[in-house]
Amino acid sequence: MSSSPDWRQGEHQHALALAGICQMRAEGLDLSDLPTERREAGCELPLDRPLLVASGSVRVVRRGIKGQDAALGSAGEGALFVPIGTYADRAGVRLEAATDASFRRCPLEMLISRAVAGPETAARLARELLGALERQHWVLRLSAAASPRQRLAALLAHVAETAGTAEGDALVVRGAPDVREMSVLAGVSRESATLNLEWLRARGLVATEGGRLAVYDLDGLRTIAEGTGGE
Repeated sequence: MSSSPDWRQGEHQHALALAGICQMRAEGLDLSDLPTERREAGCELPLDRPLLVASGSVRVVRRGIKGQDAALGSAGEGALFVPIGTYADRAGVRLEAATDASFRRCPLEMLISRAVAGPETAARLARELLGALERQHWVLRLSAAASPRQRLAALLAHVAETAGTAEGDALVVRGAPDVREMSVLAGVSRESATLNLEWLRARGLVATEGGRLAVYDLDGLRTIAEGTGGE
């Protein structure tokens, strides 16, 4: 297993990771015997146990300051949301019915017992849950960094290490995250990502052009990420 997730997870998956929620598809898992709960569009959905969308669709919503919430994405029939841990607070994220919809919920133990009945479903559930834990670990590790510059440097170092190929004296990543994606994944504002990326460029550590990221000084990025240099 890698020590951190796919760096191109997007704002939707980033928010779910921070909240400790695994979103997956329920193919192969038969939950049709469970009671059906119906909700009208706009109703918030409790997530104290795994929740399957039986019909309709749900939104993943980021709770904003002063009620300025933002919809990050949606999921339709067959989507399964599995909470990691038993804590009630889901770090600023909520699920709500995007349309009139119906849901089925079950204890995590029941979900696991049904998944392990088949090798394919067992492997997929394990892979999805481990992936969600990796994403959560990565987000929390970045959020522990003291400054936005450290977070951005840690992200770029990780991208170069996991997706870069050697070209001359640089590690080059094609299809690298843009500034908006970098701000989401590093947990900083877009303005901060822009300023600190320019700071790294000016010092020759990285270059970005045409959707390519070139890292010329990986050790330098690591040093900044660790907070032992770069101020």
